[in-house]
Amino acid sequence: MAISHIRALSELSSRGMRTTSSRDSVVRVHSESLGLRRRLIGTARVCMFALIGIVAKTGLALGTRSATVRGCSRFVATVSDPTRAAGVLVVPNHRSTLDDPLMWGVLPWSMLLRPRLMRWSLGAAELCFTNAVTSSMSSLAQVLATVRGDGIFQPAIDQAISVLDSRGVVNIFSEGRINQGTPTLRFKWGVARLVAESAQPPLLVPVYLGGFEDVVPLPRTRWMPFWRKDIRIIFGAPTDTAPLIAAAQRTSSSIEDFRSTLAALIRSEVETLRADQEAS
Repeated sequence: MAISHIRALSELSSRGMRTTSSRDSVVRVHSESLGLRRRLIGTARVCMFALIGIVAKTGLALGTRSATVRGCSRFVATVSDPTRAAGVLVVPNHRSTLDDPLMWGVLPWSMLLRPRLMRWSLGAAELCFTNAVTSSMSSLAQVLATVRGDGIFQPAIDQAISVLDSRGVVNIFSEGRINQGTPTLRFKWGVARLVAESAQPPLLVPVYLGGFEDVVPLPRTRWMPFWRKDIRIIFGAPTDTAPLIAAAQRTSSSIEDFRSTLAALIRSEVETLRADQEAS
């Protein structure tokens, strides 16, 4: 009896070891599969930004009569700074459907081919995520599907905050739609949420885009853009948003007032840059 009992215990122990070994094997295979998937997505993302770079740089070099660019090296240095403790929020005025990606054609290849340094951009879901192909391409291009009319508490805003929390770069056209007139439109409150709810107040980089309204004028009269136009891409100096948050808090009596005031203060940074550039 004792011997049979010992044998039974031995068999149970052996089965347990085999089960544990089997589980470890499954976990290992699953982990390796996830690692391979991440590497494949990473490679595909590099290829996508390489394509964006080729198209944007070709468009700027051959499709424009002149392209005036200022502040780009400062922007690259800000994003590439390994000691930077906060995310970077890029806020341009919105001139045309070609603003993004054409504006990124001024970046060096050393940045374009490193997706972790490239922007995540909030893009209209009804334009960028219409089918499986455009959805895959937009996802690889680090576009966050934004549903117009869903407000400031939709997943795209939450995801953008997560990007800023991880010291990433987020691009948002805060006017909410293309504006080819002046002045800059009232900013949507989503930009205030990005600034106020990030773990560390992000650096704000206002950007002025000029001449893009001549490349793709509204109303659209043809599918192809009008080339050989003069355009300007001006990156403003990075600004700490903590003082903007404090200023909005001092003058606001409710969370709605706070978001409205903060969005207006951010807009003033972009509008000041626009006014200065158009006056020069």
